[in-house]
Amino acid sequence: MTETLSRLLLRLSEAEHPVLWGRVAAPHFGREFDRLLAQRVLVEDPPTDTWAVCSDCDCDLDARPIQQIHGQRVAVCSQDHRSDVHLSDDDIRSYRIDPALLVGLIGKASGLNRPPEAILPGVWRLANVFGSQAVFLALSVSATTQPALLGMLTRAAQGTAATLLVPRGMPEESRRLLEDSGIHVVVTTDVMGNEAPFALEAERLVPANMPKLRLSRGRLAVTLFGTEGTLAKRPFDLLWILAEAGGTIVERRIIEAHMWSQPVAKTAVNDAVRDLREGLAAIDPRSENLIETKAGQGYRVALAPGEMVLNKSG
Repeated sequence: MTETLSRLLLRLSEAEHPVLWGRVAAPHFGREFDRLLAQRVLVEDPPTDTWAVCSDCDCDLDARPIQQIHGQRVAVCSQDHRSDVHLSDDDIRSYRIDPALLVGLIGKASGLNRPPEAILPGVWRLANVFGSQAVFLALSVSATTQPALLGMLTRAAQGTAATLLVPRGMPEESRRLLEDSGIHVVVTTDVMGNEAPFALEAERLVPANMPKLRLSRGRLAVTLFGTEGTLAKRPFDLLWILAEAGGTIVERRIIEAHMWSQPVAKTAVNDAVRDLREGLAAIDPRSENLIETKAGQGYRVALAPGEMVLNKSG
């Protein structure tokens, strides 16, 4: 089965200066290939006049010349003419891959909500998916081993969870360092769909165990079942109190003590709970049973501790 053009370009982009040679490109010639040329994702260079030397040759040449012999192009081996290579017109053609335009094409095909932004050489921020997961893409293997990568990803994510798309050839040690720091690492070709060329499957860009509830106190932001929204300060404060309790019941008197410095009306907690439920429903209708009332006791968030993440600075 022929490798798709999108996967081929991503694989070649693992190199620092990616080039697509005509012999490899030829099976993909057609409308899609022409579109990439028009968009300058691929840029054709002048035909080459040299060819790689034999793998076991001791001629000390950096490259062997291409000569016209009896009307055919031949990459001549100076040591052994049995190793001469007969070349076609396509063989001597080559196409430079523009990494930035390739990344832009991936983002556009995937319907992501912002143009790619370069944050390091060979590394781009693509978008947020499902409200909160920041997605980054490193095309080349060398880009994944930059000492500044982890710190830059952390800063650019701005307190949200992060996914880094990487080439298959990424060193395991570099991958483990990122994963141990909470970065979700995914091989780009593993999440590229087969239906639409260059499109990523958004649902595969987040970890399977993504928290159901994420709170970012600095922005009063709530990410619920992958959808981000904001709450007014009072309902947000109440949700924070309930989430900090890790799914256990919080008594009304505890809520009052944390939220108000002076005595309040008996209905104050009821009103805050109502506002909270309405605010959560506006973010995601699946929140209907998220805030549970325990008659005569108090309230709780109907989630396990591991399903909630509280971010004080985000």
